[in-house]
Amino acid sequence: LCRRWEQKRLDWNVLEARVGSGVWAGQEMLRVEEVSGGIVVESSSVAVLRDSCRTLEDLLEQHFPGVWFSTELRFSLKTDRFKADTDALKSTMGRILERKQWELQLEAQDFFDGDARVRLPLREALGGVRHGFFASQCWKDRSPEVLDEFVDLVEGLSREMVWVDKEELAGQGQLLLRMEEGMRAAGSILVLLSPDYLMSQNCLLQLKWAIEEHCSRGKHIFVLAVDKDATFDNLRNWSSLDGFGCRSGRVGAETVKVVKKWLLQFKVYTEWLEADASILEKQFRAVVAMLLNAQTTLQKKPTPSLEVKEHEGGGWVIQEVTGRSTPPKMVSAQAQGSTSPTAAAASTPACPPFVASTGLRFKNPPGQWKVFISHVQAETGKEALRLFYEMQKVLSSGVWLDVMMGDMGEEAMMEGVSNSEVFLMILSPSYFQRSFCIMECKKALDCGKRVVLAHPHDTKKLLSDLFQQAEKHGLGSVGSIQSILLIFEDPAFAQISIAKVGEACGL
Repeated sequence: LCRRWEQKRLDWNVLEARVGSGVWAGQEMLRVEEVSGGIVVESSSVAVLRDSCRTLEDLLEQHFPGVWFSTELRFSLKTDRFKADTDALKSTMGRILERKQWELQLEAQDFFDGDARVRLPLREALGGVRHGFFASQCWKDRSPEVLDEFVDLVEGLSREMVWVDKEELAGQGQLLLRMEEGMRAAGSILVLLSPDYLMSQNCLLQLKWAIEEHCSRGKHIFVLAVDKDATFDNLRNWSSLDGFGCRSGRVGAETVKVVKKWLLQFKVYTEWLEADASILEKQFRAVVAMLLNAQTTLQKKPTPSLEVKEHEGGGWVIQEVTGRSTPPKMVSAQAQGSTSPTAAAASTPACPPFVASTGLRFKNPPGQWKVFISHVQAETGKEALRLFYEMQKVLSSGVWLDVMMGDMGEEAMMEGVSNSEVFLMILSPSYFQRSFCIMECKKALDCGKRVVLAHPHDTKKLLSDLFQQAEKHGLGSVGSIQSILLIFEDPAFAQISIAKVGEACGL
């Protein structure tokens, strides 16, 4: 990012004191450098980039009121280098990042070829936005200002982004799908618990997904009481027979059982519950410090079968369905006269540890995968995530998807293709125009991987053109593979699509 201004120059000592120091400056996450005509800020963290930009903008506005400056975002897209100026957006990069306008469309041009242009969302220009935390909360609890203050503090101290519904869902459709995608992609889960939370359909769905993520992937759930009735002692003393009263009605007895069984495994944070405004920030800092210290991957457990349903007396409840300790297998083996899902899972070869016995370190753990998903994020990102989550139920950590990896660089991608059994290609209009997609496909064919094709329904008419493009790149053999139609809008068709992909991948 580069700041440019006319004639006057910023006091570099002031800038260095404000930006070049702090708890995160020495962690190789930030580089600030003065260049001809401006200041360059580089960081691998979106949160650090946002805070640095806002600091620079505040300094410029404070010391040079009325002086014009602009922001230029420079980023790599596959093997090409692009730049986008924020002047046309009538805003600054710091404010855009602060508002989390990930879907904002940027007009970018090739850094070396001004005639080559591309239009893409900010999320893709940033290489995806990874969330360290998912905030699951009921809008009836607390004021938006208090929640915003807490989220800002978590992001400021952890340098990780927090997924918050009012920001991530603004102007978006398919809200439940986006909520689930956000939670399953986040590192840890914050449950802001209250009786009203436990009567909300959306909150109970998020609680269901949180427990599944905790059991199947070892994610930590942080339970923060935002109501005095949701403290640990009060939760423990809830009656599973009579339910629990709150402002909106009564929490269902089924919900009480699930809460007492699953959430009382964790510490319930209440440090700021009774705090007044004068000590609120101090209490916030104490809570956030404990969250960061406790961020570890926990031991995996059998995943319960939970369902959220409307209660006969009104409202919503979450309950555990007895007789099933794990989610149904994505492809029904029993219906085909094969082994049970449990036996099938037990027969699946275990992935090697992150550090193999030879001492070899992989770019991403565990180093070997069953399926590598190749796609164009801007076109089939939703389909890729849906397949990833469905396969994870069967394979745990056996699926490689770029947005779920810590290292998404070229070497990590090639490692993923080489060390996966199946190469799943989700076709879309620009798939064979993306250099990385072409590189991945060539690598898969050279390694003799099993190739599976899939496409969303709006790409069906383009298949013949796509196969012609593939042939131009020496990938003509993919045209002989039948592509699986993906329809996720209808639940019944979605299950058929998922089952067909699973069967083709050998799951």
